[in-house]
Amino acid sequence: MRCGPDRPVDSEAGGIAADSLAPKRVGELMFPIAKKIYFRSCACPDEAIQQAQESLWKGFRVVTEPGGAAAQPPCLSGRYKPKPR
Repeated sequence: MRCGPDRPVDSEAGGIAADSLAPKRVGELMFPIAKKIYFRSCACPDEAIQQAQESLWKGFRVVTEPGGAAAQPPCLSGRYKPKPR
């Protein structure tokens, strides 16, 4: 997994979650808002998303599309750590 830069960047659209999560240009309109709201963005490989989908099904019988399961790998791996409230 990799974490994004601290500025808007062009983004490749590809992978299994591209339809719901891969805009062509990241951050043009929402970057200042997102920067205030969350710490950083993290990307994960397709395999991690597929494992998350399988885990959600096996553990909770929850069916997710790839974009819906994409938040699980960074959270479970520790790559994403929310700010304390």
